[in-house]
Amino acid sequence: MTKLSGVSMVAVALASAAVLQACDNGADNGSGDVAIQDPVTPFPADPGANSGDATKACTPPRSDVFSFVTLGTGSWGSWQACYTYCPAGSFAYSASLRSEVGQGAGDDSALNGIQFNCYDRTSGAYMGFIRSHAGFWGTWGTTAVSNPYVVSNPFVGGQMKIEAPQGIDDDTAANTAQLKAMNGVWSTPSANTGWGSWQAAQSCPAGQAICGVNTRVEGQQGTGDDTALNGIALACCGF
Repeated sequence: MTKLSGVSMVAVALASAAVLQACDNGADNGSGDVAIQDPVTPFPADPGANSGDATKACTPPRSDVFSFVTLGTGSWGSWQACYTYCPAGSFAYSASLRSEVGQGAGDDSALNGIQFNCYDRTSGAYMGFIRSHAGFWGTWGTTAVSNPYVVSNPFVGGQMKIEAPQGIDDDTAANTAQLKAMNGVWSTPSANTGWGSWQAAQSCPAGQAICGVNTRVEGQQGTGDDTALNGIALACCGF
């Protein structure tokens, strides 16, 4: 993977599709043996990922947030000013990634964003999606669900694949991620690139599950080297 210095990217303008109330916070910024998905479910059909618009979303903090875990972080960009949370009583049971395909001799940004779909822990009703900064480039891939896809088995942790700084070559930072359900089974949303190394897996403490997300994103660099998503942090609520 090489980079032609001075090549500028043309951002893909995608339609806004916010479900939860948004606010602009001003920040422009296990590998192996992954189980086959077997979605048995009382849930409604998964709505899939909506097109991102690179906005920054915030929702009011939940009263049942007990801890935070960071799946990984690269070398560039800024964390958003606030987390985005699932509505009270709901948790993350499925997720998708926004990533850009390899650009050949162009500037690769790789992983740009992550989205979680929230479902009520009692009824299984779909409660909307959450995402932090969605990045600037790429498309939303196939959604991965917790396995089995039942109300007692939300996501509780995960890990990221991050490429180290490449010096004068093309930097990409975050490339992909996978998520762990409460029962310990891993699920992997589809992504367009896979450079880098897996970071150590991180999980919410026992009795907690993913209810919010924050991301570290580098702003558009113009003729410089774009890396987009650099890190993912998760909020854990009592389950």
